[in-house]
Amino acid sequence: KAGVNPSAAKRLPSTFWNKFVEMSSRLGAKPEDLAQVINSESGFDPHATNVQGGRIIAKGLNQLIEKTAKSLGMSNAEWQNYENLPAEDQLKYVEKFFRSVGKITGVGPKWDSATQLYVANFAPKYVRQASNPNTVLYSRSENREEYEKNKGLDRDKKGHITAGDLAR
Repeated sequence: KAGVNPSAAKRLPSTFWNKFVEMSSRLGAKPEDLAQVINSESGFDPHATNVQGGRIIAKGLNQLIEKTAKSLGMSNAEWQNYENLPAEDQLKYVEKFFRSVGKITGVGPKWDSATQLYVANFAPKYVRQASNPNTVLYSRSENREEYEKNKGLDRDKKGHITAGDLAR
């Protein structure tokens, strides 16, 4: 991802990690599973951004997109400054996001795996099928825009991104 500092996790204070573990517990997720997702998305760099076409399309620890951030109650001013918030302050929105997806999909209050959490973060409508590694999340032919934004995950160049791709 653009703007990711690979050593960011090492610089986070113990207060962050304590809050992260508490949040994971409230969500019904193993901290190590949620950590795999956050690490994959941002390397635990709260300043991480994903820039495409000269514009920031995702920000922060779990790479929220603007539309999702607004649905979680984030104001325009908060969105504009989100990647500048400390990691501890971003946890509020990470928790809101996973709680919302869990409620909408009926998966919460217990998350089964890192893959399920990653699918929730990446393609929430497929979270119930996350345990099937062949579940197609985005394809070049059906979800071209989403596929193109994330085609790096299609390491086998098969023209679609699966739950198994995320698990790897």
